[in-house]
Amino acid sequence: MTLLLVSFGLLALVLAATLGTVLREKRALGRLVESAVDVEAVQDAITRLPAPHQEIAAQMVEAITVRSTLDEALTKAVVRATNETFEPPLVRRLVTNVVLAIALFAPVSLALLQAADRIVRTFNDAKSHPAAQVYLEGQTQLEGPFATLHAVFFGAAWLVAGLAAWWALRWWLLRPEIREARFIRALLECASRLRPGVAAPVSARLCELVAPDRGLQRPIVATALWFVAVTAGWGILYGTATVRAANNSATVFDVWPKTNAIGTTEALVLPRHRAGRPLPTRPQPSLFVESRQVRFGQQTIAELSEGALPSTWAAEAPNLQPTVRSYDPLEPLVLAHRATVMRTLLDVLREIARRHAVKRYHLIVERTVGLPGVAGGKKIQADIPIALGEAEVGPALTIKIEDTGVKIAEEGLELPFSEPDWANRLRDFVRLRPDLYGGDARAPLLVRTSDRISYERFIEVIGAADTACMKATDCGLPGLGIAIVVQRLP
Repeated sequence: MTLLLVSFGLLALVLAATLGTVLREKRALGRLVESAVDVEAVQDAITRLPAPHQEIAAQMVEAITVRSTLDEALTKAVVRATNETFEPPLVRRLVTNVVLAIALFAPVSLALLQAADRIVRTFNDAKSHPAAQVYLEGQTQLEGPFATLHAVFFGAAWLVAGLAAWWALRWWLLRPEIREARFIRALLECASRLRPGVAAPVSARLCELVAPDRGLQRPIVATALWFVAVTAGWGILYGTATVRAANNSATVFDVWPKTNAIGTTEALVLPRHRAGRPLPTRPQPSLFVESRQVRFGQQTIAELSEGALPSTWAAEAPNLQPTVRSYDPLEPLVLAHRATVMRTLLDVLREIARRHAVKRYHLIVERTVGLPGVAGGKKIQADIPIALGEAEVGPALTIKIEDTGVKIAEEGLELPFSEPDWANRLRDFVRLRPDLYGGDARAPLLVRTSDRISYERFIEVIGAADTACMKATDCGLPGLGIAIVVQRLP
């Protein structure tokens, strides 16, 4: 970015130098015309003219005042002026163009080299990291260089536009034809003031012949070329519209297998969150916690009253042993209504785990992956595995889900639900703990939850910890695969 600012400063300096050259030249020619009433004043004004003008003007004034007629002196001056190039020295033009080319390409080249170096170092570091950690670090480590590239290319585009504007302005004000025309006009006015009333037919005719073309052919050609350039630019922009739209939208991955979702009823609305992994491939029974009843497969095991279980439900629940004996291990799929109170859900899960030695449940959530070209996105179901009770190994982190927010006691971190960014803060905090998701032997995340919160709030918390997506939309990536152990808060 510093180089970009230096390039803009250099462009501003060149623009100021161009305008200064034009103003100095016009002021010097104007002084020459105004001083033409006195020979000594004219000689002094000639010394202030630019280098190509001084000798021609001095010889014309000397010829008019000493030895030649006005017509003859003017004719010689006009002929010499038309033979003059009025271009800066070749060395100066080469140096200016080289410096401007360096100023244009240096910021972009440096940004590309820095981005390439960062990509190579990230790639080398990734060889020793687990897959989940590689992706997470890739998002954070590569986002900076590419954001810098975007800013530098955006600035370089303005720099190119500025250079084009400067070049057009320089061509308009300092091209050889316009400098020659200004000079010849000043010579004519100076000569007419030195010899007022004297006719100069030959030099007048010569000035008409060497005057710039005022026909319409060149403006028409320039206009046609401008339309061609605009049409070509529009065609390029139209052809790359999809690429530019993709660059401005969040990255979405279509990596989910085409498996059949578990059927639900209108009485069961699953929570939604961008976490979890594909559903398990081996068959498992489904536990449905609906708004008015709890079902295990096709068997109703409890009726709910305003979302609560009756006190005698466990004793009255049917025997599920004939249904579950063929599953080894038994890991039921849990489809619970998002408004279910956690007390109800945990009571059901604990009772089934006590009776049938269930060590793991699979919480089923809904996701909407916003794939390009898919109306409304791709609707899928995802699985968040959890275990109940005590962790087999010491937890890497313990979080508490209270009625008003999330607490991480050992870190002294409190995330009230009233704060709009609590989920992002929790996600970022978990990503600072690679022992939760890195490698094969992962330390579990212990979640102690309040009985009074809704199932949807519970999923929102563990989903925020488990998600691999950075933006607000569902990027389609599976979760980090964090091992979650759930306990009740006292």
